[in-house]
Amino acid sequence: MNIGITYRNPHEDLIIELCKKYKYRCGHRNIKKLLKRDHKIELHRNTVQKIMQKHNVQCRVKPKRKWK
Repeated sequence: MNIGITYRNPHEDLIIELCKKYKYRCGHRNIKKLLKRDHKIELHRNTVQKIMQKHNVQCRVKPKRKWK
């Protein structure tokens, strides 16, 4: 049995590569646009988000500015 081994398809590798390229500043919507524009791959944004969450490559959250 292959317990603990996760299967990664080429789309997952590409999403992880894009996240690293843009230094984790792009969210799932921007990654989806980049896939469609540059690589001609159409995935639903929820699919992109699931893959990003699976591999723990979510974008960094910007801190909220305090109101003066």
